[in-house]
Amino acid sequence: MHEVIDLSFGHTSNHVGAHLYNVQESHIPYKRDTVLSHDNNVFLSSYRGGSVTYTPRAIIYEHTGGYGPLGKYEYYEPKVEVPKNLQVIQTREKVPKNEYQLALDEGKNMPGALDVSSTRYWSGYSKLLYNPKSMNTLASWEHPEGSNIEGKDGKTSSLGFNRQVPKLLFDTFDKGVESYKDEAENSMDQFRNTLEKCDMIQGLNFVTELDTAWAGFTNSFITDMKDEFFNSGINNKHNIWVHTLSDNVASSTLKTNSLLSRIKATIELASNSTLLFPMAIDPNLQVLNQSFDHESNWHKSNVFAFMINSLWGLNNQLQDPVRMSQIQDELLRGYSSRKVVDSLKIHQVNKPNSSPQIQDISLKDIANIDVLHNMVQDMDITKSSSLNLGLYSSMDRCSYNDFPGAFLSKSYIASPNEHSLIEKLEEQKGPVNLYKNKYVDEVSKIDTTPKIWNSDSHFIELCIGSSQGGFKNTMKYYRKVLKRVRDNEIIEDRSELIEQISGLIDEYTTGYESDSDEDYD
Repeated sequence: MHEVIDLSFGHTSNHVGAHLYNVQESHIPYKRDTVLSHDNNVFLSSYRGGSVTYTPRAIIYEHTGGYGPLGKYEYYEPKVEVPKNLQVIQTREKVPKNEYQLALDEGKNMPGALDVSSTRYWSGYSKLLYNPKSMNTLASWEHPEGSNIEGKDGKTSSLGFNRQVPKLLFDTFDKGVESYKDEAENSMDQFRNTLEKCDMIQGLNFVTELDTAWAGFTNSFITDMKDEFFNSGINNKHNIWVHTLSDNVASSTLKTNSLLSRIKATIELASNSTLLFPMAIDPNLQVLNQSFDHESNWHKSNVFAFMINSLWGLNNQLQDPVRMSQIQDELLRGYSSRKVVDSLKIHQVNKPNSSPQIQDISLKDIANIDVLHNMVQDMDITKSSSLNLGLYSSMDRCSYNDFPGAFLSKSYIASPNEHSLIEKLEEQKGPVNLYKNKYVDEVSKIDTTPKIWNSDSHFIELCIGSSQGGFKNTMKYYRKVLKRVRDNEIIEDRSELIEQISGLIDEYTTGYESDSDEDYD
């Protein structure tokens, strides 16, 4: 059935998952005469009784308290009446359900009840019920919501903290590696169980946080998983996609340990994945409206989910599905080590009726049809409003000597209903792929989506080796940083990391270009 297993690590990642699975929930046929548009078995597990029950085909990880009001077995075990004379000891204050979830429990839908305050936890707007066996909690680490733990910037920390030593934050790669050791055996057993329930798996989708200890935890999981399940014969052919989430913070402004952790996470995850999608949000208020709240996980994760869902839609659409292997092969074009997608853009489609130039002119004022034709042709995709999610595009200094617009490979995802746009994309020169996803905008149209989008029509651009992506120059900066520091608990293998970075720089270099790091003082 070409299943995809989704693995999500950390609170921000699970916010993304909530949006993604709310989209999947919208595909479920609740009436017999519903016409299906997607294969629900790709991202969902089904259980047949008197009716079919769907749950996310996912494995998720959270800190203690990260599930908010959601009890792990709340919907899977009968409720037990607690005797009045029995004292109940709570280790932390119980989070009450919001108005939206209370309505869902009664079979009602109240999307208007959602706002920034009521969506602090992803479970506050998640529609599908997760299998309890897929929900994991790091018992030694506490979710920061409601705590007064001070972060490194003097503000209340958004990071998980150690339950025994509250000032110890879940912040760097090495802490994630260490934490995984306690979860390793159970994690592999759980993954095996999930894998065995798949008939014909097409790939694995990882979502994790780049700048926290979840990156180290995720990398350790992938290392063990590959060693145990994908290490020989036909199993060597696999699709492991890793989407990393980050705040829009330039590497050059990070403190030393945070920077070293980001470097370690980037290189290790790039090494262990088959495609790496590093994402951060550079708010463009031409695409996102004024209500976008950069502090809200509900808002930020919806943007990340938009990008990921454009790929998911290709994977499970019934008409002309595109599997992960095809997307990966056509993006890599035989260069398996060139696997960091360094430019990711959500473009807002420019339509004729949205152009002031056309709106202000009536048809009777147009002398001939060629004038109108030329005006429509001005809908150039290079002039479209776009939201850049590429981590390296907006944050780090870029001094490429390449021609503007140069790239190594590129893929577009657009709706086939946008005929003028499709014609424009088909005219693009070079190593370009075009995929048609009729539902590319569906994340922005789900009723649990915040009203942050200016338009309901977009297309996606994924690029490797973009001359404007900055990835290669960021790698040069990372290499220069590593040459100046000593090995420590985060960077135990400095020389090996430098060698790996040099290899990545070579992969993203075409023609003659100086390999010097001198531009990055």
